[in-house]
Amino acid sequence: MPRQPAAARMFRIAALALALAALSASLPLAAQSVPTRLCFNESLGPPDGAHPSLELMRGVQRAVPEAAIALVPVPWRRCVLGASRGDFDGSVGASFTPERGLALVYPRNADGEPDSARRMFSLSYRVLRRIDGPLRWDGVGFFGIDGAIGVERGHATGTLVAERGALADDSHPDVDALLAKVRAGRLAGALLAEPLVASLAARDGGLDGLQVEGPPMAPRDYHLAFSRGFAAAHPALVDRLWDAVAEEREARTPPALRDASVAPPSP
Repeated sequence: MPRQPAAARMFRIAALALALAALSASLPLAAQSVPTRLCFNESLGPPDGAHPSLELMRGVQRAVPEAAIALVPVPWRRCVLGASRGDFDGSVGASFTPERGLALVYPRNADGEPDSARRMFSLSYRVLRRIDGPLRWDGVGFFGIDGAIGVERGHATGTLVAERGALADDSHPDVDALLAKVRAGRLAGALLAEPLVASLAARDGGLDGLQVEGPPMAPRDYHLAFSRGFAAAHPALVDRLWDAVAEEREARTPPALRDASVAPPSP
């Protein structure tokens, strides 16, 4: 059989390449998507639950179908450590600390700081103390401290306490155990997110023997943070996800609150 001219062979190769490209473009989007495993604090409920953070992330899933997002509930400390090690591709609702910034990738602004414009939400914090306890908080520092300030296990709020000259303690399994220590005088007080305090106040007996002390503590931003390996492998997708987070947040925030550092209350 005579050999085809070189030009004919090149034409056939080009035609085959175009056919393969057309076939790839016709494949379902799911076949081309990037598996993206994102962990979140299991205390927020199941992935299909009604917590505002999870509702926001489901909106991000719809907006960025090229990321095949799987939301995985785990204890919060395990989530942050797992994302830092690459066991998960990212962590939902992680506040920034310099230590976390070494292992996780956060959206950054032009100055290289964590980008508040692409945050998931912001939270203020409230100090709780025993009704008859000596602890005082004036919005700047603590006074009358007779022990450590309790924070939730694995939460970066311990750094807020330490930055204000007090000792933080997260050696309790849950919030109820933390508050029991405050009531018993084993902790000077507690630092909890404002929506959580509001939820406790609405619960029968949730704040018995306790009271909110002083003004709210300065708000803190929470982000969708990625493992370094995932961010390096998919930089454009990570940027798209951060943009989608900001778009979803704006769409879900009432106009009167868009300039306020608040998050929707927890259920």
